[in-house]
Amino acid sequence: MNCRSSTRPALALARHAQSYAETHDGWEVVTPATLGVLTCRYRAAGASSGEIDRLNALIAGEVSCSGYAYVTTTELGGRTVLRFCPIHPGANEQDIEETFARLEQAASRAGTSPLRA
Repeated sequence: MNCRSSTRPALALARHAQSYAETHDGWEVVTPATLGVLTCRYRAAGASSGEIDRLNALIAGEVSCSGYAYVTTTELGGRTVLRFCPIHPGANEQDIEETFARLEQAASRAGTSPLRA
């Protein structure tokens, strides 16, 4: 099997990540997918802005330390956001969805529930 047979361009994967964030509870798109990068943040029900900032840093760190995906944080408009940049040549849509699932699991382990859309 050719390793590239299941690859998708980074912009297409970032758009898939955006679609996921737009259609699942707890996620807010901060900047839309452009040039293969999406920023979003997980929003927990009943959490203050500062608590949401800390939660996003925590879940990004947990997923990155697991070795599954490298999700970074950045600050936009005074808020901590997650930065998705799916450039791995073997990445596919299932990898994006699994990354979100792992971020959601990390948030759940932190004792939070997603803010409902």
